[in-house]
This record gives sequence, C-alpha cells and structure tokens, in this order.
Amino acid sequence: MSAQGKSIWPWLRSSNSQNSLQQAAEAEARQRSDMIDMELAAERARLQQESKTKILLLGPSEAGKTTVVKNFQLAFTPKSFLAQAAAWLPVIQLNLVHSVNTILDALDLVRSDSAEPEDSEYQSSHTIPEDLRQLGGRIAEKLAELESELSGELYSSAPPPSSRPPSRSDHERPRLQHRLSMVSVRGVTLRHKPTEFQSAFPSWKIVVDRARAILAECAPDIASLWAHPWVRSGLKAQGIHPEHQPGYFLPDAARIASPHYLPTPEDILRARLTTASAEEHSLMLDVGMARKEWLLCDVGGSRSQRGAWAQYFDDAKLVIFVASLTAFDETLAEDSAVNRLTDTLLLWRNICANKLLASVELVLFLNKLDILKAKLENAGVAFVHHVNSFKSRPNDVPTVSKYIKEMFLAQYRQYSSSERKVFAHITCAVDPTAMYPVMGAVRDVILHSYMSQSTPV
Repeated sequence: MSAQGKSIWPWLRSSNSQNSLQQAAEAEARQRSDMIDMELAAERARLQQESKTKILLLGPSEAGKTTVVKNFQLAFTPKSFLAQAAAWLPVIQLNLVHSVNTILDALDLVRSDSAEPEDSEYQSSHTIPEDLRQLGGRIAEKLAELESELSGELYSSAPPPSSRPPSRSDHERPRLQHRLSMVSVRGVTLRHKPTEFQSAFPSWKIVVDRARAILAECAPDIASLWAHPWVRSGLKAQGIHPEHQPGYFLPDAARIASPHYLPTPEDILRARLTTASAEEHSLMLDVGMARKEWLLCDVGGSRSQRGAWAQYFDDAKLVIFVASLTAFDETLAEDSAVNRLTDTLLLWRNICANKLLASVELVLFLNKLDILKAKLENAGVAFVHHVNSFKSRPNDVPTVSKYIKEMFLAQYRQYSSSERKVFAHITCAVDPTAMYPVMGAVRDVILHSYMSQSTPV
C-alpha cells in the first residue's frame, strides 16, 4: 500500500465509526419518538374511551333490543334518524315478502293437486278453496324470487333463487311463529347496516324499484290472501298469529308498493332484522355545555351468541335488559321444548348475579305490550294455562303485565347486589309516543344515577 493510502486509512476508519455512532443515535431518537407517539395515541384512546358512556342491551332474541336502539336514535338524534328512512325500504319489503311466502308455505297453498301432505291432519280435512289455490299460483314464484333477491342484496349470503319449496309434512315444517320473525335463513349476516346500504351498493335503487314493481303487481292478491276467512281460520287452527310477530306489514302491501312510499318512523321501528352479532351504535348528545358520546352495544340474544356476552361487560355504565311480555306461550327457536319466558327469567337471573356487573345499574324493559293486549283480548289466550302460579287472577293486560314484572323483580331481589338499583318499565317499543318519556327516564339514569319518573325498587 502506498504512503498516501496508509495516510487515508485511519481517517476512513474514523469516518465509518462516526457514521455508525450517528446512525445509532438517529435510530435511538426514532425509537424514542415512536414510543412517545404510541404513548400519546394510547392516552388519546384512553381519554376517548373515558368520554364514552357504554350501554349494553341484553336479552333473548326477538325481545326488541334493536327496536330500543332505534328509539334512542329517534328520541335523541331525530334528524339523522329520519334522514336515513329510505335505507330501511328494502328491509320492510323483505319483511312483507317473507311473511307472505311463509303463509303460502305453511298452508300449502301452492302444492299441486297430486301432491298430498303425508301426515297433515288439517289439510286432509280441509280442502283449499280454488280461488286461494289460484291466488297462490299467481304470486308464489314471483315472491319467492324477490325474497331471494332482497336477501342476497342485504345479506352476505342468501338462499339461491328458486321456486316455492315443495310442501312438507307438519312434523318437518318449522313453526310459523319462528319463521315469521326471521328476515332470512339463520346463519346469514348483513353486508352493511341498513343506514349504509344505499352508499355501499350501487344496485340499491334497481333492487328497490324492482321490488316495488313486483309488490304493486301482487298487492291486490296479498290483500285478498290476508283477508280470506279460510287463511285466517287455517292459521288460527295451527295457533299461528302473524300479526303478533315482528316485521308485520301484511295490511300495508299497497302502501309499501306505492311509487312515492317512504318509511315512516313507525315503519322503521316495526322493521325486523336479525342481529347476527354484536353491533355498536354511537350517539353524540349534549350534556350541559359539553358533547358526550353514548355507545349502545346491541348484543345478539340467541343461545349460540350468549357465550360472547362477557367480553362486552368491561366499562359498561348501564345494562338495559329487554324481555318480551308475550314469551309465556312461545318456545325457543333453538329448542321447542324450552319455554321462552322460563329461558328469559333464567337469563335475567344470571345477569343479576353476574359479579362483573355487580356495580352496574339495571334497566328492565318488559316489551311488546301491544302484542300482549292482542293475545289476551283478541286471540283469547289464557295466561294461567301457561303460568300455573297465576291462578284465578283476572286475565287482563294490567294484571298479567304486573304479574310478569313481579316475576322479574323477585329474581332481581334474590340474586342481585344490594348496592345497585333496577328501573323497570312496561313498554311498547314500536310506539314512539309512548317510548319517548321512557327514553328520557333512561337518560336520567345515565346522567344523574336516578330516575325522576318512577320509584326504583
């Protein structure tokens, strides 16, 4: 190596060493900066979480939890709620079409003359009127395809388009009271929330307009179907009352099919969607001079979903438990041997006794007062036939609803922590006028830890 090369070598080593030290210092500085950023992000997330009031809506399926969420939205953010009315149109169309298809199937109105049920005692002793058979033939295929199309647009999976299913014997046919309460087959999930549907799918208007046209064509036959005495007597003979089920729009076919129909607040409250998983709904509300976020967690209530409830218990400020006043003569869709009221009381007891929720106040909604009235007064259902302990009390709405309320409060007193209160309301969640003061009472519980409109237990 030349003398010049020897003289450069120490300088190069010194320069490389300095570069290494500088790179190490820069890396350390970047690491410190990243850690600070992470700490700041965590602090922002913590502060943001602390600013939210987390409200859990629990209870069995088909009790009306999602309808309660809609009541919160209507009561406290009415402009936003009403601005999204059009997004509920395909859901309401699907509710109506599904109800009609289920009735056609349940009463075998579209089976061929040669296709006799294997063991249906009712159909073997009652001949289907020819006008009804013709009516079913006119609308069955159209509405079956429309139901599949609407389900396919709303849900991430749906049954393939097909004609009406073949007739099934009574022991194979699911109870209509379960089927009518379902928008589509079990196991499917919504692609998006209804309020996001219009923006998410460019085909939204095409599907809605096509459904409107088909319903306009079928509306007179739907009205004739629902008004026909044979249909009413046939459903009644099987203990089936579609008017008692969620998503009941059978009398509204002509209105829903009209060119300028837009869902009303009452329509949106009545619209039925199954909650396949937990859904969070954020509401920004004015609290004094501040703006506060309420996070409503609507958790699915079927047996298969209840195991996941505990993960939502952290940071909950309030539990709203929604139970149905009409569950006493119904059975679970998952197990027809289990009474719905018995299952609901057990579920309520478990919530009251849960140690993770021991300091969380409870609001109890005993819902579906309107359907209770229809069962007791119109359908003549005797409550004592299903709840023996009721004994000889009057079979009227005030007495029955009060008795059911006491059944739940007895469970609360026995299994709940003595440190917290429960606020019980008998509700009709599809009646916004009646629900508005209830929403105000719940707001008072959240904001002031007391309720001014009723006396806590």
